[in-house]
Amino acid sequence: PEMLGFLSTYIPITILVSLLTLFLGSMIIKMVYDSTRKKLSLGVAAKFVLSRYITLLAASVLYFLITLVGVVAFIIPGIFLAVKLIFYDYVILIDKLGVTDSLEKSWKIVKGRWWGVFGLTLILSVISFALAFALGVLGGLLSGLSEALSEVIWLATQFLITLFIFPWYTSSLAFAYLQLRKK
Repeated sequence: PEMLGFLSTYIPITILVSLLTLFLGSMIIKMVYDSTRKKLSLGVAAKFVLSRYITLLAASVLYFLITLVGVVAFIIPGIFLAVKLIFYDYVILIDKLGVTDSLEKSWKIVKGRWWGVFGLTLILSVISFALAFALGVLGGLLSGLSEALSEVIWLATQFLITLFIFPWYTSSLAFAYLQLRKK
């Protein structure tokens, strides 16, 4: 019963956070792209992202399933597939393609550049992890003060990670995609 209660709370919250993260990440991608064209408008970007949201959601599920199969088969194919298909959401938002076309275009853009894209994502991931770890350690040190304060500090730490690291990572990949797209 206790586990069921936990799952009935955890699963809906996880789904909601995932849907919100997809929206916010898509907003970052669209805003980065629009800023390179000097046509920046939060309202226009939000409307556009919402108009592409079902496509983004379907492509995200397909991306997850493809990389999951690769990871289950062996870890290396999962990493290979994740890197080859990493730009699917950028393609949907910038080139306005559909689910399978976005995966296909990501595959083509990464072709011959796999190690460079892998290196970039590895560097971004290591930096993101190091920053998140540092914030987590800082939060952990401060959390010894009281249990109630501990939860507040944990939430604040997660908020800071989300506020700074996620947009930096996503916008870095957006600029990388725009550069690769030109070539």
